[in-house]
Amino acid sequence: MPGYVWTPKLRLTPRNGAAAAETIDFSSVFTVSNYARFVLNSIRLTYTENQDEGFTVNRDARATHFGTGQDIVLRFDISDMAHYRTVAQLGTRLGRPDWKVEISLDGGNTFREFVLVRAPTVRPFRDVTVAGLRSEVSVKAKSLIPDMVPIETGTAW
Repeated sequence: MPGYVWTPKLRLTPRNGAAAAETIDFSSVFTVSNYARFVLNSIRLTYTENQDEGFTVNRDARATHFGTGQDIVLRFDISDMAHYRTVAQLGTRLGRPDWKVEISLDGGNTFREFVLVRAPTVRPFRDVTVAGLRSEVSVKAKSLIPDMVPIETGTAW
């Protein structure tokens, strides 16, 4: 059965241009192994409508649509603390105005700038035999898009 596979990439760029952009390709660390040291094991993409609801002078309901926002929650499983640096670096740079953080879910064809919604959470693994941490990072697209993009093979998100 054909399906759609996200190939996530993250691009970190200093706004002052002092250093070259750094790209992290998460598709190379996807795995189903419980013993992987660093796994991006969940991407939750949600769309939120940005609109103003109100009434006309005749008291008819109306909605003015401004665009659609994108929210992403990235969940990481980390069993080697050396790899936690990547998550900490992501959270730090998302919260700083001198860095631009862009995420692509289509292998780098379309990058969108995101901002931090909530600082990364860190919790120990539960109900597994491997020691490690689970971390979640919540981000929101900086700019609205006109419409939701359907997930199909070959479509930019």
